[in-house]
Amino acid sequence: PFGRLQNCGSCALRIRPQRLNCIYHAHIPSISVTAMLQLIGRGAHPHRKYPTREEAHMSTEKTIRDYFAAIHRGGWQDFLAEDMTYGFNSALQDLGKEDSLNGAGNFLAMTIDVDVKHLVIDGDQAAVISDYFVKTPAGATAIFEVPEFLTIHNGKLTGISIFFDSAAFTALMKGEKV
Repeated sequence: PFGRLQNCGSCALRIRPQRLNCIYHAHIPSISVTAMLQLIGRGAHPHRKYPTREEAHMSTEKTIRDYFAAIHRGGWQDFLAEDMTYGFNSALQDLGKEDSLNGAGNFLAMTIDVDVKHLVIDGDQAAVISDYFVKTPAGATAIFEVPEFLTIHNGKLTGISIFFDSAAFTALMKGEKV
């Protein structure tokens, strides 16, 4: 009597073709699957509180790419959460936002470009390996390969562990060959 069942376009729920009349969609009048998808957007579901793994991946990737683009465009600081944690040459994130603004801020002010070479995302966490192109006030230049481990929540960086060759950077600042 109901015709062939099919999966809801937004979840694995079995439904009648062309109508959503299940207990989960009871508050929604009988509308077609197509109309429902147009209302809530493909991949979204009105009863799901948390993003799917794919949605979290896309959100994390967008935030990271926007953050790296903002390093030279301006506004990278806006991506840092107020309660963020920061680790410098350590996985232990025992520093805070001010430390990140000072440490990373001084370094980023001397960079002229950044190239994200590798990006691996797992939900709200990511591992990034980037090349930072540095030019000192004296005009010396160098490229620093910097691994970073980032945690993202609601479009903000909530955790950063950065691993950086500070000895080579100090040598560069002294005018020594790196």
